[in-house]
Amino acid sequence: MGNRVCFMTKEELSSYLSKGMSSRQIAFEKGIGYKTVLYWIKQYSLQTNFPKLPPLHLDKIETKEWAYFIGFVCGDGSITETEVVELTLALKDKEILDFFVKHLFSGSKVRIDLTEIPEQRRKPQARLIRKIVGIKKFYGRRLKEDRNLPIVSPHLVRYLVMGFFDADGCITWGRRKDRNRVWQKVMFKSCGHSAMVSLQKILLKLKISTRMSVTQGAYVLEFCDKHEVLKFLDWLYADKSFIVLKRKFEKYKALRLELGENEEGANLGNLQ
Repeated sequence: MGNRVCFMTKEELSSYLSKGMSSRQIAFEKGIGYKTVLYWIKQYSLQTNFPKLPPLHLDKIETKEWAYFIGFVCGDGSITETEVVELTLALKDKEILDFFVKHLFSGSKVRIDLTEIPEQRRKPQARLIRKIVGIKKFYGRRLKEDRNLPIVSPHLVRYLVMGFFDADGCITWGRRKDRNRVWQKVMFKSCGHSAMVSLQKILLKLKISTRMSVTQGAYVLEFCDKHEVLKFLDWLYADKSFIVLKRKFEKYKALRLELGENEEGANLGNLQ
């Protein structure tokens, strides 16, 4: 066979790997399938910078870190039939993956892909992959559109919802020129109807009424009453020691300031 393959030499492939590039990054660079790259890595007996780690086993959701993770994956994670979880985020949100590595996946590495293609709206990405045995049972179904938000202990509901919010939720507001006042809205957008219904039930326990609609094949759940928006966000961010995605937390604080609500609302406690 020699050192030559149809797309690069062994030395070129080794050079890519030494830069910390993943098989998917190399495949994109060369315009080929990533499985082809994996095949030749094996044929050349090369080593990647991402060693295969033993699978994690998840039986119960007992910590706020796992509750947040389960909520986040429900909205923005890929789960294979063999329970390999893959999270691919915009590079600006890499702190979420760093949080998972620090608190849940010791030994894992966040993979960085700096490829940027404006015409395809492709921006630099961060990726985390880990096999988690037992994760499918918490959602009922594997595919994103079929997943439910699982039932967790009352003291963990806040963190479950925060994970889902950081994946599929947003805070928006502005100032109405005709009335010189601020409007505000919390919105979730997901392809999963079951997950949105699960979330809606949680919000009902907080006495927050929501409206659900379908837009371009995605389910949208939203509420815009000032008191309900603040009630939800005050509840969501009551634990200031647990803030994963800081940009959304800063947006929450900016909204309170815009509304003249400098003192944060009461801690609503756990759902009963």
